[in-house]
Amino acid sequence: MQPGDELNTVQWPAVAGATSYNLYWSETTPVAKATAQVVTGAVSPYLHTGRTNGRLVYYAVTSVNADGESALSTEIGAMPVAPVPAPPGTVNATPGDGMVTIDWAPVSRADSYTLYWSNTAGFAPGGAGVTKIENIQATSYAHLTLTNGTAYYYLVTAVNTGGESVVSAEASATPLPPAPGAPANLTATTGDTHVHLSWSGSQGATSYNVYWSNTAGIVPGAVGVTQIPGVTTTSYEPTGLTNGDTYYYVVSAIGAGGESAVSSEVSVRPLPPAPPAPLGLTAIAPKDVTQVTVQWFDVTDYPSAVSPIQLGYHIYRGLQPGLATYYKDASRATKIANVTAPFVDATVANATTYYYVVTSFVPAIPDVESAPSGEVSATTGRAGGGGGGGGGGGDTGFGNNLSFPIVFADGYGITGLKLAGTWPGTGPFTTLPTFDFNTGLRPLSTETLTSFPLLSSATAVSLGGTTYYPQATASTWQAEWRNNATGAQMEAIVDWGDALLSKTYTSSSIVRIETTLKQDATIAGVTDTMTAYRMALLSGSQTTELQGTDGTTIASPTRNVFAINARLKIEKIATGGGADTVVFDKAVYEGFGASEEGGGGSTVVSTKYGAELNVAGSIVYGYNFRLSSVTGVPNKAGQYRITFSLDPQATVGTETVPNHVTMVSKSDAGATLATDGLSSSVVITVN
Repeated sequence: MQPGDELNTVQWPAVAGATSYNLYWSETTPVAKATAQVVTGAVSPYLHTGRTNGRLVYYAVTSVNADGESALSTEIGAMPVAPVPAPPGTVNATPGDGMVTIDWAPVSRADSYTLYWSNTAGFAPGGAGVTKIENIQATSYAHLTLTNGTAYYYLVTAVNTGGESVVSAEASATPLPPAPGAPANLTATTGDTHVHLSWSGSQGATSYNVYWSNTAGIVPGAVGVTQIPGVTTTSYEPTGLTNGDTYYYVVSAIGAGGESAVSSEVSVRPLPPAPPAPLGLTAIAPKDVTQVTVQWFDVTDYPSAVSPIQLGYHIYRGLQPGLATYYKDASRATKIANVTAPFVDATVANATTYYYVVTSFVPAIPDVESAPSGEVSATTGRAGGGGGGGGGGGDTGFGNNLSFPIVFADGYGITGLKLAGTWPGTGPFTTLPTFDFNTGLRPLSTETLTSFPLLSSATAVSLGGTTYYPQATASTWQAEWRNNATGAQMEAIVDWGDALLSKTYTSSSIVRIETTLKQDATIAGVTDTMTAYRMALLSGSQTTELQGTDGTTIASPTRNVFAINARLKIEKIATGGGADTVVFDKAVYEGFGASEEGGGGSTVVSTKYGAELNVAGSIVYGYNFRLSSVTGVPNKAGQYRITFSLDPQATVGTETVPNHVTMVSKSDAGATLATDGLSSSVVITVN
């Protein structure tokens, strides 16, 4: 008996006298003639085909002649078997999180597969440390609960009834955790030839790849996309970029499981810092021509004195004050682009007040534009113009750089804070003094000086061969000041300012009331000098003037006096009997900590009285008396008495401060000085 692939070969010896043979077979034992299958006339050897591999078949033979059939021979059994299968030809191992998936090509005639694995390469089945997994019916297997980061090695065999194949080629894989998630919240902030990128970290990330291009739609590895690998923080600052160009960025996270998808894309344009606002803006409307001439100082030394560039300039024109708050609103302001100084604005109407600001910009990158300059105004159809450039101090264009000495009579600064230092003071730097910011003078507590005085070449102009430093929005000089800390009584001259009594007024006029208190060598007890900065008129005249210093100092025997109990009172003088009507009555100390109140549309109506710096760099007590805002009088026309006085005492917080000043002289022929030296008054007429 010889088993084969789906067949058995049955052989028997010849029997004397037999003329033929019958082969009986059955898959159960014993074989009986009555129940078994029979092959009559079988010839030895007989190939019994069509059998099922692995299933046992039992056989018996009888001999036949003319006398009949013999009994059954001895029973024997045989089982067909398939040939041993070939090994799997291609085995792949794919890592996952704590697992490896092994798959292979199917093998013909294989009934199952056996998987062998080890943590050592080049292993053999049956060796030490080798695990066997049998009877795998599929052509893949998920090997679970593995250790991430550890290498696993695999062999596969094919199995059938003929036996087990030789092993396949070895495959290996190292399970890993999943790749990190894509970084979120990518932002880009512009800078000068650089940008700053930042993003939220991805869990499991050990580093990040930054990708950039000058074209939107970044795909890592694409043409024109640059990779910056190995960034270990959640921010990155590319440098050396071209200002004005647009750059696009995405970021991916790198972890043990590989690289994440990229973040959302951001774009950014590196830009240089905006240039300074132009200084010295003036606007003049000639009386006989319907036009306005606008003039300013060009900005120099931008971006540096070493490599300056020529800037361009835009003029913005509006019909309401406060142009700096709406100059970008095309529905309210007119932009006159890319002009040079002086510029003649001939697109104006007669008898109209226009407000102007000017900006500087970088021609190569036009959206790099300065803040607006100080505002000026001009009214066509009459001579003169509006406020000069560069200052704060209300809506009158006052300057902001102290050039004239001042004495604080009561130990308080102009903002109502008690003085705590001296001029110039002792600062944290051995070569640079600091100041008592409580004076309310420049520099402010928010400003940082790099030298004293701060005379910046970035603002300098040359006139007649001399370098001048114009008034600016930042401090450029700071004259000497003193604190009357001893509380000594002081004698002063009262001065009612420029041309208050020489002008005519109507019921719509704004009356500018300026008063100063001065000490000088004509007063007993003043024998010393204080440091002042030499001033010069740089442009404009009267309300359009701009002044500056050449940086030199002088010893001044004259100085201003600031008293917190100075009071301004304005009364409408009654006609035909009756009491005068008080329309304004405020002292300086009463305004400490108070705020202004809006009124009259966009115009702010001052509700307090104080001191400020004027265009010449002196401290003045100033107030804009708007006749249009006067209430409580039947007729605004007539005479008004304006009185500047000194209260016997002032209240600051919980402290009562006595008066330390007596006015002993006046410099105005039209003014009246009280015999006690505590008040001075003038009378104006409103038509």
